[in-house]
Amino acid sequence: MLNYHDLLQAVGDFKERIDYMMGRLTNKGNVINSNHAQGVLIMEGCSANIVSNHILSSLKANIALGGEGTKNTRVVKNLIERGKKEGIFVVEGEEELVIYKNLICSNETGIVLLHSCGEIEQNKLNGNET
Repeated sequence: MLNYHDLLQAVGDFKERIDYMMGRLTNKGNVINSNHAQGVLIMEGCSANIVSNHILSSLKANIALGGEGTKNTRVVKNLIERGKKEGIFVVEGEEELVIYKNLICSNETGIVLLHSCGEIEQNKLNGNET
């Protein structure tokens, strides 16, 4: 018989598996450093919560996302720095996209949106080249 803690763990594991299968992922508390392409790439049909990460020194965008089905993506409270291109790059972002309270600094460009909409609030952009 499962005790309360084991039951909560099993429910949490099950929820994570369902979120993974449904394309809803949470990326939290990671250091993502020196990637040869994007640090985090969310492709069409997927969404994610990108929360409280340190994402730096990617050769392409530190965070890139877009296309149909990415609407539930949340980029919240990350330190995004020293990317060779964009801090955050969004193409065809949908209305429900949220980019909130990130520190975006020392990238070539802070935030780039192409054919996109969404909510961008309370971010701090410092020392980006453009």
